Amino acid sequence: MLKESNNDSINFEKKKFNNKNYNDKFNENKNLNERQNWLYYTRAPLMENYRDNLYREYFGLSILLSVRGEGNEKILGLSLKLIDNECKKELRINELENFLFSCIVGEKQNIEDKEYKIELEDFSREEARLIRFLNNIYSEGLQKEENGKLWFKDYDANKCLSLLKNISNIRLESKAIIFADEILNLSLNIFYNEEKDLILNINIKDFDLNKIYTFGENCNFILYKDIFYETKPSYAKIKKNIFKNSIIINKDYIKDFCSRVLPNLKKDFSVQLPEDISENEILAFPVQALVYLDYDGANVFSTIKFKYGSFILDPYTNKFTSGYMFDNEEIYRDIEKENYFCETLSKYLNRAGDYTFSTSDDEKIFYLCYKVLPMLQDKGWTFFYSESFKSLKLNVKPLKMKASLTKDINFFEINFSFEGVKEIYDLSDIIRAVKTENKEYIRLQNGSFVPIDLEIIDYLAKMFKENPIEEIKEKENNRYLIPMFSAPYFADMLEKHSGIELNLDDSAAKTIDDIKKVDYDENPPKNIKGEFRNYQLIGYKWLRKLADMSLNGILADDMGLGKSFQTIASILKEKENGSKLTSLIVAPTSCVANWYYEIKKFAPSLEVITLTGNLKSRMKRIKAVNNYDIAIVSYSTLRRDIKFLSEKEFNYVVLDEAQHIKNANTQNAKTVKSLKSQKRLALSGTPIENSISEMWSMFDFLMPGFLGKHKDFLEDYEAPIISANEDSKEALENLKNRIAPFILRRLKKDVLKDLPPKHTVINYCDLTKEQKELYMSILEAARIEIFETVKRKGFAQSHIEIFSALTRLRQVCCHPRLLHSDLRKDIRSSGKFNLFIEMIREAIAGGHSILVFSSFTKMLNIMRDALKKLNIDYLYLDGKTKDRMPLIQKFNNGEAPIFLLSLKAAGTGLTLTQADTVIHYDLWWNPAVENQATDRAYRIGQKRAVTNYKLITRGTIEEKILELQNKKKKLIDNVVGDCVNDINKLSWDEVKNLID
Repeated sequence: MLKESNNDSINFEKKKFNNKNYNDKFNENKNLNERQNWLYYTRAPLMENYRDNLYREYFGLSILLSVRGEGNEKILGLSLKLIDNECKKELRINELENFLFSCIVGEKQNIEDKEYKIELEDFSREEARLIRFLNNIYSEGLQKEENGKLWFKDYDANKCLSLLKNISNIRLESKAIIFADEILNLSLNIFYNEEKDLILNINIKDFDLNKIYTFGENCNFILYKDIFYETKPSYAKIKKNIFKNSIIINKDYIKDFCSRVLPNLKKDFSVQLPEDISENEILAFPVQALVYLDYDGANVFSTIKFKYGSFILDPYTNKFTSGYMFDNEEIYRDIEKENYFCETLSKYLNRAGDYTFSTSDDEKIFYLCYKVLPMLQDKGWTFFYSESFKSLKLNVKPLKMKASLTKDINFFEINFSFEGVKEIYDLSDIIRAVKTENKEYIRLQNGSFVPIDLEIIDYLAKMFKENPIEEIKEKENNRYLIPMFSAPYFADMLEKHSGIELNLDDSAAKTIDDIKKVDYDENPPKNIKGEFRNYQLIGYKWLRKLADMSLNGILADDMGLGKSFQTIASILKEKENGSKLTSLIVAPTSCVANWYYEIKKFAPSLEVITLTGNLKSRMKRIKAVNNYDIAIVSYSTLRRDIKFLSEKEFNYVVLDEAQHIKNANTQNAKTVKSLKSQKRLALSGTPIENSISEMWSMFDFLMPGFLGKHKDFLEDYEAPIISANEDSKEALENLKNRIAPFILRRLKKDVLKDLPPKHTVINYCDLTKEQKELYMSILEAARIEIFETVKRKGFAQSHIEIFSALTRLRQVCCHPRLLHSDLRKDIRSSGKFNLFIEMIREAIAGGHSILVFSSFTKMLNIMRDALKKLNIDYLYLDGKTKDRMPLIQKFNNGEAPIFLLSLKAAGTGLTLTQADTVIHYDLWWNPAVENQATDRAYRIGQKRAVTNYKLITRGTIEEKILELQNKKKKLIDNVVGDCVNDINKLSWDEVKNLID
């Protein structure tokens, strides 16, 4: 606390923030927090530039200064008047504190009986800054107002004058005040008096010292004849001596003065030495540090000396050596710089004395040798080493890392060493020491240090973190075992780092090359039914390569390219090679039936069972699983029966639509990962739907640990890839290279030459439990109705009744909601519709354009509702659609991925060549009608292969219609007939077969 009290001075007192007037102003306002926030906002430096552009200068300030105090040391007083720039009128401010605060918060105030609403932006920028400063003085309780004036000294006076120098309208006792443009320089005259003492006189231009005003030791401004001069901050400590006639340095202290004080004075003053002092008496040289280092096997010792020109000073004896001086010459020591040298050295070594240092700490010794010495040498320090100290530094640069990779039966072995160092070091210990203890060196048995390349250690630490590695410690060596799937990535990462020398033996190099390439020498299975397209044969061989090398992967071919065919072929090859274990296929419920039919079609020699039905039926089937080559189960059933299935060991576990485990935390993902198998395969046309982490979940099923821990994967890959910053490209490239050997993806456009112009795929599905019960009841009713009608009217006259009954059966297969409400029994599930949604999701994710045909417009409306809920864009056309061309153009321009069409309305007049996928949701009696609809997509000029899907519900009338279509394909002409004509072509035996 600073207090000065006399008749002509003001009390300065540091006060707590309890200024009653100031607090009252806040408390009177109902929005206290809002005002405080605004007050903070107006002070925020980040807003400076923004506010600078807002100043309108509607008002100005007239600054009235006063000075008080005895002698040259004064106290600065300040009061304000408001200038209305519009009417050029000065207004008296009676309550300065209230005025400042009101300007800050922009509230109304009374000045000379008139109400004003004044804001900071109404002043110039400089005046606004002054108002903020003065308001802070009040808010912090630093100064006291007296008679409308604020009084300042020291730091506050300095800050106030720094702001005032940019404001023009300033008066001192009615006189205009200005600020000098340049910093005021002081000069120093030094001479001897008769007693040989040293005399110092401080001169300020030709000023009369008695008329100079100062405002405290920490104020850089002086006032002389109505002009404020700014001085250097370094003058502050000697200002109290300015007004003395002279400063006397006793002759006994001249040497200390010249060595300790004079060099610093020369930095800030113009020093004048009169002729009666010989210039040779003062020898001024820049000081240099000389550091001597020694080592006794455990401790480093250091002493320091100082060099001035050719003279070396031993600070302990205070004597100069190695140079010659005349008797009347003195070398003036730069004590400040000498202290700086000692303080600097004490940062890295322990201080044993004023000028001696030592340490036994390995960290400090290494840091001294490899970091401090080079840094200080660059700054001009000189070091002298004993022979024993030199032995500490074996290498200036870090040693090159050597890595050797060798192949074992089912894993790779890797060894690390340092070039030129015979001693064995545990790399994991080194990584741990670097990461947890910040070590940067290896200490050899002879005591010397080897610096570690920290960038390489970080690089290897990342690799160790990302890959499952087993460490085997041995006396002669430290081996690291890495799984087969990590070898290609490990080898690539080691090889591309310039600081690591990688050696691969022949077996390791060949194996890594085999893992990377797709091609593999393997014959197709003998008993496969169906012909391989070229890309399918490549895919089959790739699957066999993974199986033979005990690796797993993702077959990510585009929709419709035959992922199931390639998978079935690989499982069949397993059996032909002698495998006795069952393979398990896990699929969405809607796809279980299709897998069953695909296996029966392409590999009839394989025994297959579906794990469906009620609990009793499933348990019976699960017990018999080992008697079959393939078991098929849905994801939902697997979740229920995992307790029993997890006890089995399978050959293959195949996940169809593997995106069902994209979220690692779901029950689906946890369930499939608990299965035991020798091989694993994921099938997905869309391995990534929303995020990169979906890939992690799939590979965590296929090869646990392959992509590291989930948390690390998100940090190292997903976060940088999503951020799209400079690390994004590198992270994406690393991930692609890492997974490339274990994912095979071909798009339709890539294999067009292998595809027929159009081909048909039959996708089977099952009725849901409730749907099946409904179907059986409708079937029984249809049998009774048809037989009774034919008996009563004869077959030729019963076609309409027969068609109506058969249509109800077809409707149940499509969706129970197509039936009249009296018949459907509030059943809302459909196995076929579930399959349809699965197919749509995959097709859209694969970038396909899809035509969907149905003979039931009500079915199309059910689809529309579902697509809306899924936020999938679609187009719609039925017989009531009048203006077709805009819809056709939109689809062909790619504005919507799905076009829903009624079968009859799409028969003529449409060219939809954007489509590469056609889905016939339900079958029609006459395949010519379906073919004509499919041909809406396949036209002359079509450059995309068209896949035509037919959805068939297993064990229903749809299977028999398909059988009938195939039987009559050659007999039915290409003329489109109406429904009655189509049904008229059926014989009574064919109708009976349909309802049998």
